[in-house]
Amino acid sequence: MSDLREKLADVICSNRAVDNWQATPSDYDLADAIIGDLPDMVQPLVWYNAGPEIQSQSLIHFYRVYANSAGGYTLDDNEAYSAHRSQDEAKAAAQAHHVAQIMAALGMGVE
Repeated sequence: MSDLREKLADVICSNRAVDNWQATPSDYDLADAIIGDLPDMVQPLVWYNAGPEIQSQSLIHFYRVYANSAGGYTLDDNEAYSAHRSQDEAKAAAQAHHVAQIMAALGMGVE
């Protein structure tokens, strides 16, 4: 994450018309704020009905949610299966996985 923070601070300070092109603490604060907002900027998965299940496709994953024999729902993300009490809970888990994958691609983890 420090590489992204440095790059953002450099971009922020390069837009100032001054002789001192060094990033300031406020430049780093702004970079941190941008980084903190990135997970919320990830577009939500779009779900569609496919018979008895719902599905969604991201750039790197295919997600399926379907009713299981225990009375809940199963999320299959092509890597693992997880059980959930409701379809909405399974969809939220898929969205969290989707965001985590994108943040990981940017070199950042999601807490």
